[in-house]
Amino acid sequence: MGKLSDKLGKKWFLVIGFLMFGIVLYGLTLSPSIGFSLVCAFVLGISYAAVLPAWNALLAAYVPPGQQGLGWGVFSTVEGVGGMIGPYVGGVLATVLSQAHVVGLAGIMFMVISIFYVFFPFRLFRGKARRIGEISCPG
Repeated sequence: MGKLSDKLGKKWFLVIGFLMFGIVLYGLTLSPSIGFSLVCAFVLGISYAAVLPAWNALLAAYVPPGQQGLGWGVFSTVEGVGGMIGPYVGGVLATVLSQAHVVGLAGIMFMVISIFYVFFPFRLFRGKARRIGEISCPG
């Protein structure tokens, strides 16, 4: 999917990928049959495959040249902290509400992320940058 997103544009891979991910997660809260659940799992995999390379390219565009190690280290740290806190918060919400509510809320959050990327300025992916001092910045 990475080469396809490079060719067709990363914006719509993010928008459609996050949107489909959110819709399918929310759909799983409606107690579907096992067959439909398996189709949903397949669509979730395709959606994630669409999002991941485009999202990594977006993040890489914001890492200043010469600081890739630091940039990816910070990103991995934030991602790791989210991986620790998220299950705890989800578990508390599942206890208070229900597991279906937590999955539905996650689906809604992914749909909101999709809307965010509709309006996100994707100038970076068109190769437009200006130099400020020694750092290449979006512009």
